[in-house]
Amino acid sequence: MHNRKILKWIGIGLVVVWLIFTINAYYQHRISDEVYVVSTYVEFENYGLLVKDVEIYDYEISYNNEHYDVFNWLPQNIAYKVFRIMSFYARSTTSLENGAEYVVNCEIISEEGNEFDMQEQDLRIVMYETLPVEDYPQIGRGLESNDIDNIVKYDYEGKWFDKDYQGLSLKDYNTGEVRVIPFGEPIITKTYTFSNPKNHQYHSSASDQWESFIYMYNYNSKEAALEYIYQGEGAGIDWSLLEGISGDVVSRYELSYESNNVDLGVVFNLLIETENDQAFTFEMIYDDEKWWILDFEKN
Repeated sequence: MHNRKILKWIGIGLVVVWLIFTINAYYQHRISDEVYVVSTYVEFENYGLLVKDVEIYDYEISYNNEHYDVFNWLPQNIAYKVFRIMSFYARSTTSLENGAEYVVNCEIISEEGNEFDMQEQDLRIVMYETLPVEDYPQIGRGLESNDIDNIVKYDYEGKWFDKDYQGLSLKDYNTGEVRVIPFGEPIITKTYTFSNPKNHQYHSSASDQWESFIYMYNYNSKEAALEYIYQGEGAGIDWSLLEGISGDVVSRYELSYESNNVDLGVVFNLLIETENDQAFTFEMIYDDEKWWILDFEKN
C-alpha cells in the first residue's frame, strides 16, 4: 500500500512537470507582431511596388531540425508526428538583443523579372515621422524571385525606434523620385501559435497564390478553390477553362497593374502562359493581407 502511494505521487509529480513544460512550450511559440497594413501600389519609372505591410517584432525564430534526421527510418507519417512533437517542445524563439526591428513586405513588378537590379535602382524605404527623412539606420534587404516570373518579393528591414511613425518614404535614387505612403489605419496586433503559425500566405506573391488555387482545383474540388476567389463568389466563372492546366506546365507569369477600383482597391492582371501555348488572364486584387482572384479568361 505504501509503495502504491509513492508511485501515485510520483505519477502526479510527472504529470505536473509535463504540464509545466507544455505550458512553457506553448508560450515559447506564442509570438505577436505589431503590423501596419499598407496594401498600397506605387509606380516608379522602371518598376511598380506593392507595399503590403510593415511588421514590427522583437524576437527571432531559431528552429534546428538537423537532429531530427535520426527518425528518417520510421514511416513518414510517424516520423512527421515525432518531428511535430519535438518541434513543439524545442525552444523556438529568443528575444532580440538590440530591441525591436521592422520589415517592410513588398512585391516589385518589373519587366526585367528576376533580373531586376536593386543595386542599379537603389530603392530606399524609410519609416518617417515628418518629411524629409534622410536617415537610414541598420538597413537590410532581401530579394526572392524565380526564372519565369516578373514578380520579385522584397523585404526591407531596419531598426524600430520608439517613435510615432506616420508612414513610409520611398525613394528611387536612380531617378531621385520620392513617394510617400501615410499610415491611414492604426497599428494592429497579430498573434501566432504553434497550431496557428505565421501564415506563409502572408508573404505569397500573386503567382504563388494562383498555384495554390489551381492545385486546390485539380486535386480537391471547386469548393476548395473558391477559398481563393474574392468573397468566395464563383457565380459566372467558367470552370471548364481550367481543364488541363496546372502549375507544372506554366512557362511564364506576368503581373501588371490594371486600375484603382473605388470599391475593390488596386486591381492587377496576371498573365499565365503554358508550355503547350495556352494563355490565361487572371484578374486579381490584394486585400486583407492576401491575394484574391476576381475573374479569369482564356486568351
